Amino acid sequence: MLINIIKSKDFKTGQWAGGTTTELFIYPKHSNYQDKDFDFRISSASVDIEESIFTNLPDVSRRLMILDGEIEINHQNRYSKHMGKFDIDEFEGHWNTISKGKCIDFNVMTKNGAKSKLYGLFISHGEPKQIISSSLFTFIYAHKGRTKFTVNNEVFFLEERELLVSKENESVQITADAFSNSELAIAEITID
Repeated sequence: MLINIIKSKDFKTGQWAGGTTTELFIYPKHSNYQDKDFDFRISSASVDIEESIFTNLPDVSRRLMILDGEIEINHQNRYSKHMGKFDIDEFEGHWNTISKGKCIDFNVMTKNGAKSKLYGLFISHGEPKQIISSSLFTFIYAHKGRTKFTVNNEVFFLEERELLVSKENESVQITADAFSNSELAIAEITID
């Protein structure tokens, strides 16, 4: 098993039409978002304007979770839905998508046979939680709070706005214990 903590200073942040986007992880390592040569990409973005148009991304499947704020997401000629904290939407990158409202989101993009699961987890101070994953990659993003993780008797500390990456071919059990109330975004990735 390979465990890595990526610090916030090591993330790549750039501008998009509606705010900022921070690339947390891209695979393979030397992929480039602009070239669309990735198998998967994990990011967090701010939506700072009241109405935004999503970038057209053919051949990319997306999962989007709200970390703060709320939006109304509209996939033209398909469906609309209201999204608040930890709500998730799955959609295809080539869909014509518009959102109204301001938020901070957590975004997983997959292609080339990669598949994802995504969920949010709130941990109250002193209330340990178990995370069990059988995916090749497990990503835990600390949106808020400081959290201690125990993985196979090894202890790791995740500060706010850091990313824990676990690469494992077998089931992994992670115990999370918050030093304060913590909000985590968890993504699991498998590759066919």
